[in-house]
Amino acid sequence: MTLVDRYLRAVRDHLPRAEQDDIINELADSLHSRIEDEASTRGRPLLETEEAAILKEFGHPMAVAARYRNDERSVTFGRRLIGPELFPTYMKVLGVNVAITLLVAVIALIAGGGPLLSTIYGGLVPIAIQLTIVTAVFVFIDWRFVRDPDGWDPRKVASMGPDVDFSTVDGIARQLIGPAYPRLVKVTTSILEIGLLAVALTAWLTFGMPDRIGFLAPGPGWRDLFVAVTVVIVLSLLTPVVTLVRPTWTRFRVAAHVLVDVASITIGAVSLSLGSWVVLADPATATPDMVGLVELVNGIVRVSIAGTIVLTAITGALELRRLVRMLRP
Repeated sequence: MTLVDRYLRAVRDHLPRAEQDDIINELADSLHSRIEDEASTRGRPLLETEEAAILKEFGHPMAVAARYRNDERSVTFGRRLIGPELFPTYMKVLGVNVAITLLVAVIALIAGGGPLLSTIYGGLVPIAIQLTIVTAVFVFIDWRFVRDPDGWDPRKVASMGPDVDFSTVDGIARQLIGPAYPRLVKVTTSILEIGLLAVALTAWLTFGMPDRIGFLAPGPGWRDLFVAVTVVIVLSLLTPVVTLVRPTWTRFRVAAHVLVDVASITIGAVSLSLGSWVVLADPATATPDMVGLVELVNGIVRVSIAGTIVLTAITGALELRRLVRMLRP
């Protein structure tokens, strides 16, 4: 496959399906005419570096596809921060994050029964944080890879195929980084997971199951599930370790994530049914303030577990769909 063919396939990934053939045929004619004219001028076939220079003049595949989509929406504050190449994906990612945050806030309001204003404030803060982070990531991608002529190499651009969803950050990263992306992400993610889970396991075992914490003691929602939570953390830690050693075992990694998600949801549901994560160590000497603090702590834990179950169910469903697609012949 020639350099031009790979470039055209990469452009095709970002075009509306109904218009892909017509647009690619038009673009192919334009590119081949330009290359033939240049070769005629030089009196010889063009070198790969010379073809790459022509492709750079045409622009990054995402930028070319955006011109054909006739979608000029962008994020602009004085100057354009996120261009039309990335704007549709930016809105989708931001919309998903905001929707999940609002869902968790509604569940917290229903389960916790707290004041409406405090719940709204608790939802607006993470939305503002997500808006800032997601916008900053897309601004960097737009500046570093799409706008910067030195940020991409036509010789490394290739189509990722129909199974890659280019409406996601993951899909964009696959094309920007190239064929090395899958292994790079697996190794980097595995190292981060090992570090975080090792810290979590160490903290969990160090804190352990104390007899009491001041005037508080572990309740059934904590005490009865301590061993089960420990087992799930250990299983979660083994998954990135295996992935780091065998990065090609994609099905294993996805299946392990699904298993851990199901186990986490089950533990969370059982914990909610048990309730009382902390209790009074000595009820006979308890004051009204102590009783109120116990109720407050249990309420916060209840809302946190409910929100975690929702988020885990969403990620688990996505991983399960991915596993099913992998297992299809």
